[in-house]
Amino acid sequence: MLRLAILFLVLCASGICVAQSSTGIAQSAQFQPKHFRLTFVVTYLSGQQPSQSLMLDVPVIPGRPGVSSMALTSGTAGHEEGSVQENLRCAEVRESAVGLSADVTFTIDRISQEPLPGTSEPVHNQMTFQKKIDLVLGETTLITEAAHAKPLGANGSEQPNALPAPPQITVTAVEP
Repeated sequence: MLRLAILFLVLCASGICVAQSSTGIAQSAQFQPKHFRLTFVVTYLSGQQPSQSLMLDVPVIPGRPGVSSMALTSGTAGHEEGSVQENLRCAEVRESAVGLSADVTFTIDRISQEPLPGTSEPVHNQMTFQKKIDLVLGETTLITEAAHAKPLGANGSEQPNALPAPPQITVTAVEP
């Protein structure tokens, strides 16, 4: 009889431990982030530089948005002319009915090697793109629209071909 009581006590204790550990696993899985890979392809239509791919890994937890960003700088060391700085930021990344929604900001800051005609200062161009997007997982989505830029000189006159065409940006989101 004593053996049966001890066996019963051991079985009850192990059952309680198993129930507690499976509850803990379920709770920790609820807070495990899903990771999404967003691949941005930046294509320069005017051919001033080759296309480039930028990848962001974004963790998303239900009820809490994800965020990811990167900054790239290129140019010749010691010379500001000819330098390019690009910043890409995805914020408020959430799962949505179609896949993902996100707020995307992309900026390009470029200092030309050649000045505008009639000046000695290099041209400083800055382009900022900001948009809330919805992405279907696995599908490439064009997120930029045609932009119109009118470069002006010091006296307000339009300068032909002073600004490069803005890039075209596509993004593909996948859950690896």
